[in-house]
Amino acid sequence: FCSFGIYLIHTIFINIFQIIIEKYLPILLTKITIFSLLTISICSFLLSWLTVYLMLKNKFIAKYMFGT
Repeated sequence: FCSFGIYLIHTIFINIFQIIIEKYLPILLTKITIFSLLTISICSFLLSWLTVYLMLKNKFIAKYMFGT
């Protein structure tokens, strides 16, 4: 169940990271490198996984969002 939830939520975190990086580290977005891609990907994956994991622990949210 985590993979579907991560798939749905990761775009939110990618957009949040993009806004933060544009504000504080715009140099990372001017030249796309493997480092910047890995940084954004790993951070968004970990936060998405943590969010879904915490949602699954709450029975009410898990029932209505993931059908479990």
